[in-house]
Amino acid sequence: MTAAQKGMAAVNEGMGHLGGEGGGPDSDQEMPLTEHIEEMMRRLGVVFAVAGVVVVAVLLIGTVSPAVPSAEEIIQFLWDAHVGFEDNRPRVYGPLEFLLTKLKVASLAGLLVGLPVFVYETYRFMKPGLYPHERRYYLAAVPTSLILGLVGVAFAHFIVLPVIFDYFISYTEDSAVLAFSLRETFNLILLLMGYMAIVFQIPLFIQPRS
Repeated sequence: MTAAQKGMAAVNEGMGHLGGEGGGPDSDQEMPLTEHIEEMMRRLGVVFAVAGVVVVAVLLIGTVSPAVPSAEEIIQFLWDAHVGFEDNRPRVYGPLEFLLTKLKVASLAGLLVGLPVFVYETYRFMKPGLYPHERRYYLAAVPTSLILGLVGVAFAHFIVLPVIFDYFISYTEDSAVLAFSLRETFNLILLLMGYMAIVFQIPLFIQPRS
């Protein structure tokens, strides 16, 4: 055996000691690319299905069951909380504006519930290639994702949005008559809440070294 062959044998032996013959977990197996894509699409389908169920629940079940807040109640709550000026009734400038706003509100609820489902399905997708300590980390991240999403929404609701609305209302009310559109107002509210819910997921991507 030549020196080069001995060196390659030593490298392969070292890789085997690190975690299996291929340097990964024992459960790690090669799969065709098409199977990876099919599995990924199935798991994304689960995420969208769960989020869709939540959207339907908020839109429909919330109107008949007091256990689930309806989209109208959420809209009224957020409007009263952030649009604080005299005669602050929302203005609707299109026949579908209120319906689309309810759909957007329900979609935010679907996003919050869909985030931990997405984390879990990502874990299931990557599970064969993860070491035991990495699997424990991802499983712990599932409920943490929901908590972080709620914290992000709360941060937008209690800190970011009050500052924005207070500034623009005080800046405008002495110079013009205030009449906020329902669509534009909730585009801002829901955009910031959804954005903060996603931004607050960043700690999940910072995996501690074992």
